[in-house]
Amino acid sequence: MKRWTGVLAASVIAAALVLGGCGTPAEPGSATAEGISSSASGDAPGREEVQQAYTAYLKAFYENDSSGNTVVFAQKDLDNNGVQELIVLTAGTEIQVYTFDGGVTELGGRDFMTGTLRLLFSDHPSYPGVIYFTVSGGLEQYGYLTVKDNTLTYEKLWDEDYTGMYVEEGSRERVVEYSNDRQLIAESKASYQENKDLAFLPVESVA
Repeated sequence: MKRWTGVLAASVIAAALVLGGCGTPAEPGSATAEGISSSASGDAPGREEVQQAYTAYLKAFYENDSSGNTVVFAQKDLDNNGVQELIVLTAGTEIQVYTFDGGVTELGGRDFMTGTLRLLFSDHPSYPGVIYFTVSGGLEQYGYLTVKDNTLTYEKLWDEDYTGMYVEEGSRERVVEYSNDRQLIAESKASYQENKDLAFLPVESVA
């Protein structure tokens, strides 16, 4: 039987802090985000309140998940609003992002559907989101995930034809940039080269 230890859960979820009005209420299977309360003052919730809510959510998720998939989690403030989001990665390809504003709510998700996925971060204060790197269809692809207007958004930054097959066909250049934000493109390259991967922990580590 799965057991939950409050002290261990709080310690582990605190270790997941990789750096220093919302959407749909979170419903992990048949689980409920128990133990969640809103801030009494109506101001931004404190870190302890957020941690308690995420701990309760992960507890419910773990106890009700029978999929057998590998599930890991991390935390990061994706929009610089002072509240860290909860990032849940399932089966190595699919992410769901949640925030706390009186309750745990889902901001959105994406399934990258590739066996090669890296989720990276930048130290640049203008880019609090997640830089992603994938390999698919002969291309190494870079993009950026962040939160805007309480919604998870993503944009493709640039890609490279690492096989050279498209270059040989004459259908494209080896490197194609899709974003006009040259600084963000530079940050994506630096994060990859410096191995700035988000630190994920397995959900079962808090059970």
